[in-house]
Amino acid sequence: MMRIGVDIGGAFTDLVALNEDTGEFIWIKDETTPANPSLGVVRTIKKSKLDMKNIEMILHGQTVVINSIITRDGAKVGLLTTKGHRDVLILQRANRRDIYNFTYKKPEPFVPRYLTYEVNERIGSDGRELSGVSRDEIVEIVDKMLKEGVESICISFLNSYINPSHEIKVKDIIEEELKKRKREAIPITMSHEITREWGEYERTNTAVLNAFVKPKVKGYLTRLESEINGMGFKNLYYSVLSNGGISLFNFVKDYPIFSVESGPVAGVIGGIFIGEILNEKNIIVLDGGSTTTKAALVENLNPKINSEYFVGRDKFNPGYPIKVPVIEIEEVGNGGTSIAWIDEIGNLRVGPKAAGAEPGPACYKKGGDLPTVTDAYVVNGLINPNYLLGGEMKIYRNLALDAIKKKIANFYNISVEDAADGIIKIANENAANAIRIISVQKGYDPRDFALIAHGGSGPMFAPFIAQELEIKKIIIPSIPPGVFSAWGMLLTDIRHDMIATDVMNFSSDFISKINDNFKRLDHNMINVFRDEENIQD
Repeated sequence: MMRIGVDIGGAFTDLVALNEDTGEFIWIKDETTPANPSLGVVRTIKKSKLDMKNIEMILHGQTVVINSIITRDGAKVGLLTTKGHRDVLILQRANRRDIYNFTYKKPEPFVPRYLTYEVNERIGSDGRELSGVSRDEIVEIVDKMLKEGVESICISFLNSYINPSHEIKVKDIIEEELKKRKREAIPITMSHEITREWGEYERTNTAVLNAFVKPKVKGYLTRLESEINGMGFKNLYYSVLSNGGISLFNFVKDYPIFSVESGPVAGVIGGIFIGEILNEKNIIVLDGGSTTTKAALVENLNPKINSEYFVGRDKFNPGYPIKVPVIEIEEVGNGGTSIAWIDEIGNLRVGPKAAGAEPGPACYKKGGDLPTVTDAYVVNGLINPNYLLGGEMKIYRNLALDAIKKKIANFYNISVEDAADGIIKIANENAANAIRIISVQKGYDPRDFALIAHGGSGPMFAPFIAQELEIKKIIIPSIPPGVFSAWGMLLTDIRHDMIATDVMNFSSDFISKINDNFKRLDHNMINVFRDEENIQD
């Protein structure tokens, strides 16, 4: 029996299959299909010529969640919140991360104010009910949401992290009303199901983003299951989670926000495995992809996991908080298809915009006419134009030359080769900056770490980074670097995290309260794994 790992990247979809009995190892790459990602996955599986009846499980890493949030391409969400807290997504936090940032602007909420509905209910900070839920009020809100064309519903009440009874009751009412109106397909997200941590804004925003991507992710995974089942596969589908574990597709269909960094974390897991084999306890894992470069610092072979992650955060923007466990990864818009351009004062820049799979770099001859890092590699001979995708994908060096000449070389009145060299140097510097962010800026000396580089462009970035940051050791895995993340998926295991907030007085019985909380979390975790493994009492 074999296991399959499939990773969707910005330009290519990667497949790795491993037979644990015989050690047989198969890897396949094909172009990503952004308009319909499942098409690229199915095409890659067909290309592998594997008998799907003999596949034990499929592990999948996807970028649907993160891309949907970044591009704001998701469902129209209606939010129900406690009366008096309608503006929680607008007010956000009064404190600012960068107090001297004069260009600071609060991020635009994913739910506009007119789709945020107040419910006259209240749970106290100690979990006691202060004001109940009116069924008539909820029915009226349902009618308003349907009239506005809401496609997904989010419920996030004040203090529901300590007592979720009102969220559960309101969900039951909404489900009944949607069924009466034959609209039961509209999904509902409750904030306490995502996180039981306090922080009203962060918890609400996390639940809203889950509701925002839920219809799209559920549709994508359902289509993927249907198409692969049609090829004879009858076993289980697993999705990689942002905490470095995996879970069944059904879990991710309900809680897609837990897979916000589904693809990149698998590369970190693979890097840790390589570190164990080579007895390298302190490593930096660099993933140079098609559109972005990711870097993670691992100390003593233990990845750093944060329970609060920010989408779209950079030195000028606070980003959107997501309170789910995520392996700490720094991501910069710098990859093989990143576009080289000249800013308003004449400086050469690379990224963050990228050509991606469509239209792709100019040398792909798919309609792209802007110079990219890949074009620069082709011009300067760092990529074999006859062996991309194992020779299956033809590269047109003349188109790369033309794009760099028109957009870059002519502006500076230099040769195309010198312009390409400049593009490569800036791309290298961008990648090195990702390493600085996770190491130097956090008090770590990169010279104390080994650099494990993978991805299509990672090994090409690595020598420059090592020289720039004085890193003494570079490790390029024997696993083909371009499919390393897909291989890392095969090393993952089922994992779930549970976090709870309970504010209590320091008194004689606080130890028993803490123990009760852990017992409740243990009970909930056991139930999650029972569902995961379909274990019956």
